Amino acid sequence: MPGRHLRHLSHLRHLARLRHPGTPAVSAGLAAVLAVTPTGGALAAPSPDTGGTAGEGTGDRRAVTLVTGDTVHVGASGRVVGIERAEGREKVAFSIRSVDGHTHVLPVDAAPLVARGKLDARLFDITGLIEMGYDDRERSDLPLIVKHAGERTPPEKPLTEAGAKVGRKLPAVNGSAVRPSKNRGDDFWAAVTDGGGSAGDPARLASSSGVREIRLDGRVETALHESVPRIGAPAAWEAGYDGEGVTVAVLDTGVDGSHPDLAGQVIEHKNFSEAPDTADRLGHGTHVASTVAGTGQKLKGTGVAPGVRLLDGKVLDDEGGGRESDVVAGMEWAVEQGAQVVNMSLGWPDQPHTDILEEAVNRLSAESDTLFVVAAGNEGADGPGALRSPGTAEAALTVGAVDKEDRLAGFSSRGPRTGDGDVKPDLTAPGAGIVAAVAGLFDEEGTGVASLDGTSMAAPHVAGAAALLLQKNPGWDGERLKSVLTGSTEPGPYTVYEQGTGRVDVATALEREVLAEGGPVNFTLVPWPHTVREPETKEVTYRNMGGEPVELELSVRTDDAAVPEGMFTVSPRTLTVPPGGTATAEVTADTRTTEKEEAFGGVLTAVSADGATTVRTALGVHREPESYDLTIRHLDADGRPAEDGFTFLLGPDGSERPFVGDEFTFRLPRGRYALESLVPVKEGGDETALLLRPGLNLDRDTTVTMDAREAEPVSVGLSGDGAGETRAVYAEVGYCVYECAERLAPTAGGYPSYFDAFSHFGDEPDPDLNGTLVGHIGPETDDEAFVQYQGIWARETGEGEPADLYHLAWNRRGADLGGFTAEVGPEDLAEVDVTASAPVPGESAALFMAPVDPYGRSGTLANWLVTDQRRALPATYTTHVLGGIAWRPHLTADGEDSGTERTLFGDRRTYEAGRKYREQLGTGVYGPGLPADRIDPQGLPLGAARRGDTLHLQLPLYSDGAGHGGAMTAAEGRVSLRAGGEEVFTDEYDGLLTEYGYEGPFWEPFPEDEDGEPFALPAEERRYTLTAEESRPASHASVSNRVRAEWSFDSARTPEDTWERLPLSVVRFSPRLSPAVTVTAGRTFTVPFAVEGAAREAGVRKLSFEVSYDEGRTWRKAKAVDGKHLLLEHPEEPGSVSLRARLTDRQGNTLVQTIERAYLTTG
Repeated sequence: MPGRHLRHLSHLRHLARLRHPGTPAVSAGLAAVLAVTPTGGALAAPSPDTGGTAGEGTGDRRAVTLVTGDTVHVGASGRVVGIERAEGREKVAFSIRSVDGHTHVLPVDAAPLVARGKLDARLFDITGLIEMGYDDRERSDLPLIVKHAGERTPPEKPLTEAGAKVGRKLPAVNGSAVRPSKNRGDDFWAAVTDGGGSAGDPARLASSSGVREIRLDGRVETALHESVPRIGAPAAWEAGYDGEGVTVAVLDTGVDGSHPDLAGQVIEHKNFSEAPDTADRLGHGTHVASTVAGTGQKLKGTGVAPGVRLLDGKVLDDEGGGRESDVVAGMEWAVEQGAQVVNMSLGWPDQPHTDILEEAVNRLSAESDTLFVVAAGNEGADGPGALRSPGTAEAALTVGAVDKEDRLAGFSSRGPRTGDGDVKPDLTAPGAGIVAAVAGLFDEEGTGVASLDGTSMAAPHVAGAAALLLQKNPGWDGERLKSVLTGSTEPGPYTVYEQGTGRVDVATALEREVLAEGGPVNFTLVPWPHTVREPETKEVTYRNMGGEPVELELSVRTDDAAVPEGMFTVSPRTLTVPPGGTATAEVTADTRTTEKEEAFGGVLTAVSADGATTVRTALGVHREPESYDLTIRHLDADGRPAEDGFTFLLGPDGSERPFVGDEFTFRLPRGRYALESLVPVKEGGDETALLLRPGLNLDRDTTVTMDAREAEPVSVGLSGDGAGETRAVYAEVGYCVYECAERLAPTAGGYPSYFDAFSHFGDEPDPDLNGTLVGHIGPETDDEAFVQYQGIWARETGEGEPADLYHLAWNRRGADLGGFTAEVGPEDLAEVDVTASAPVPGESAALFMAPVDPYGRSGTLANWLVTDQRRALPATYTTHVLGGIAWRPHLTADGEDSGTERTLFGDRRTYEAGRKYREQLGTGVYGPGLPADRIDPQGLPLGAARRGDTLHLQLPLYSDGAGHGGAMTAAEGRVSLRAGGEEVFTDEYDGLLTEYGYEGPFWEPFPEDEDGEPFALPAEERRYTLTAEESRPASHASVSNRVRAEWSFDSARTPEDTWERLPLSVVRFSPRLSPAVTVTAGRTFTVPFAVEGAAREAGVRKLSFEVSYDEGRTWRKAKAVDGKHLLLEHPEEPGSVSLRARLTDRQGNTLVQTIERAYLTTG
């Protein structure tokens, strides 16, 4: 089996795939938070009580300034840790939610603009902004596309005076590229909006600004000798067509015009990207251009149309990304330069609405004769509806990918199109293992040639085919080219939502004299209950471009067994098309033929009497599932319609739909829903009511009134002696109102989501959530839903000394979720002293006690809050907690000089009121740990597991001596797997926040193959060697600077219906060390140890130890006594102690574990 290396080059995983897989993408389930932080405090998400971490391991801290001027701070875990409000926005509330692994932070006063489509929701997608490089470290401005009201250009002066740069005009979308300065973001927001500043006074686009919409200028990404002949190109060449006289634009990463295969092919280069010039330093654009027009000087074969003239529009930078405005400008330039075909092997996830790129494709197609050929995307593994924009544009010729056997590629994105369910892609082309010219980074071997996979590779085959058609038919426009190419394909055994009409066949297209005008025939959605479901008929017009009449026999073909016979019919069955004229047939969709509720597709086929001509047209229709109208009304405290009320509708498919206004009606499938609403108590006021409607069973047309009069105040506080000396730090109402058991449990689909929260930061002795009111709408909820009320107070202990913290929390379950009031006296509290050790030099940390909710999850938005509670480590923290509820210590630490970050989570524990407790966190030895009681977010044990031939890895290398989980920045790391001595895969990384009990060093726990599918292990039994190691320099850690574990075990295919844990074991050391992780040198020292993992159950056959006192340069045997302790003789000279364990269990599985500088010795 050849080795496969997983390299962290994210730009390789866009629309083009190397034959080696790139960085796996992390996907997460639904999560949400609603928060109000009127004084600009920090926020952080809760963590699961399943091995303990609060984050996804996305790197170090970032700040992201929003278009509103507010700044969101994100921790190393990828979660929000603080919000800094812009001047004048101190009372703004924020909705903080996480969907599919992306955290969205939406100011409530901007929510109406988002809900009305005036403000791009991506402007508040914090994860997406960081991925695009739009955080404050990477950019001092925010790239926007400002769309104009009407056809006029808005005045630039107000924007420039507000600190924005107005860039290129974009007529194709009636807009301009605008770059507001982040340090004046509040000025820009004030220049383009009126109002704002609270939920009762939402922002509106200022009519004087001339701005109609504000969109994010988002980044788009890069999405022959065998493949070219397969589409019929040689037959075209023999007929004398090679694309001569046709101009094709390649909008990509640039084209290396000096490559032997492209010498003399490019007539003009132009750079629209942020790269310094037009050079192709990645190689993607060169590969695409070579597929279109390569001359064969370097390769065995030529491109599809070697006679064309190429325009090189560099719209993507040297890492394969670019802004939407760059792409639009490149499209406009290509049309202006006379490009008849434009290839776009790029894209971004599609949205339900028409986005900027789709709008540009449609408008330029309508205003010119240019055909835009666009890659469908490489998200086939995500299932139906994962197409990429602008391939989703109506006018685009959208191309999926097949392999060399014409089998649909697993990575090729499928339809239907998001929003309307229409048929896409339009056709397919070869896109797997495409050998063509490359340059730059893709030229790994230095040969100028590479084999790449992707719909990026499929699209240029079609662009070249279009050029051949244009040479023969120079007067054709893009619409006719699209009709001929889609009508002359070679069909495969797939649905129209997978392949369109089939694989492109240019030889057949060149012979075509009959075409069906227009694109696929999409029938109207058939609404439930399907009582009014008369058949729908649409016309299909055939045009005969030849000199003789053509008689066509019409029929409908379906390659999907789910499509019943008779659903699609055509009349008449025969049709004669006169020379130079047209004839029309009627095709009918009759959904009465089935009771199934789904999308159905077919192909209308017209075959000439002599069999020489076949014209194919895709058909699609969708029967709506059982659905009902849900009407939502918002009322304020006076019972009047609240036009600025805002609701999140949570659905059974994990979706959420926002709505703003006094009334709105959704059309929704039958199911269980929940509503979360923010309704201003008074128009223009600061008070906001949080209204909850859990457990809404939608089985009929329903109206729900979210009435602020139903809300009650929330107040929790301290009473008794000393209460007046405390200051409020935080108060929170956390809640889950929808499918809580499912949402809050570990799942194989991703991270467990955290519950929602409405939060307050302040300085008042008795905070009331700043006027927050909470109301329960509808009947009392079932036992799944719950509310958690909590507060944190601080009492100063002396000048310059950190304050003592008081943590209060209450869980309410299966009851009315309305307002809540409680006061706590000293007799209700337990005192807890937590001592935190210092494995990292110069580190400081804050400690918080996180309450555990009814589903066993610990966490609070206050985890990262009070910076004045941070103290240098080692340190002891005194906290007071409410007795009778379970708590879990959360430690968050960082090294200011080293740039390291670390989290650690203590054991869950219920404290008895009136007692004192002591806890320890972070005491060494730091090393591998596999506690049996901890699981990862997929609900699996830590370590490694197998289901069928799929491997799952969660390898914890950095737990403390007590087995506490956490996360820490790794300087370098490596994971590798060998089977029978042959390398299976290797992953190397650096600067990653590796986490114990959550993501381990593998942040994507399912290694992927080159098709983006979970890597398949050999079915037969093999002997495997799995190695994981991490290293940290002295600046990052004073102990455990290098940790390495090597396991060997036998494994064969396991059942497909369950995960089986692979037999990994570790040895955990837990000596009595000082908080500085030291002991006295020159003494005999006892080191307790424990075996965890498979050997704990299977039994130990052999266990031996070694010790090193020179940081691993030399090793000597270490004496073990009573099977539980090592007896070591420390040298007189202070230094370090390194430990190694060698274990064989009774099943023959082995472990070699090494921890260098496990702890220190001092004089």
